[in-house]
Amino acid sequence: MKKYHSDRTVEGIMQDSSNNNSDNATSVLFPLFLCSIGINVLQHAWNSNQLAILQQADNLQQQKIAQLQTDKDVCAGKLAGFIEGRR
Repeated sequence: MKKYHSDRTVEGIMQDSSNNNSDNATSVLFPLFLCSIGINVLQHAWNSNQLAILQQADNLQQQKIAQLQTDKDVCAGKLAGFIEGRR
């Protein structure tokens, strides 16, 4: 049986292991970082869309309020005219 002899030192082996662990961490963390950026972009787009929808709903509500106020004023005028005509 042959015995393998290595000229590598414990420090060299530890350094190689450390570099390998660092590469593995980078290969895992970098895609996670890119994914988090993508999620933030999607969240911003979603929030912007929701804001636009809420602003549109608010504008429609303001238009409806203005129309109801106009209708109320018209009805009040007709009622006043009716009451005057009955006197």
